[in-house]
Amino acid sequence: MKQKGITLIELIMSIAIFALVLTSLVSFFFTISDASRTQTVAHDVLSYHREVTHGIDSLIRGASEVSSSSLFSTTNGTLVLVGSDDVIRSFSLVDGVVVFTSSTDSVPLSSNRVVVDNLFVEPVMNDDAIGGVTYSVGVRSSAVDENYRVDTTSTVLLRVQP
Repeated sequence: MKQKGITLIELIMSIAIFALVLTSLVSFFFTISDASRTQTVAHDVLSYHREVTHGIDSLIRGASEVSSSSLFSTTNGTLVLVGSDDVIRSFSLVDGVVVFTSSTDSVPLSSNRVVVDNLFVEPVMNDDAIGGVTYSVGVRSSAVDENYRVDTTSTVLLRVQP
């Protein structure tokens, strides 16, 4: 007499195969999630870095002179510029955040996902006057478990040479 149904061995084998497939799927989703988080951190660092360098470049190009009150040759540099409209504007590094200051307001260019390690500023001399600025900016992720970092150095000349 034949019995209908499945044996205990067939049931155990089915459960084992199902467990292997489920484990593979969970592992795949964790890998995708981790890669997505890494991409997000890289995007945040690059985006913030681009915003800071674009702002500094624009102000240097629009300035008529670099003020002697600029703080050169230090990792926490301050760049003070006098615009063609005689308004004084500056960039400085305060507690890991680049702060833009003008005669009317002070605006931190901040993000809770990144930290600025350094803002190093050096004058570019043109005869006896400062004709431009070389600056370095170092930006890194603020997440402890992420080690993404961008460092660049740029040289920008004043539009109106002294």
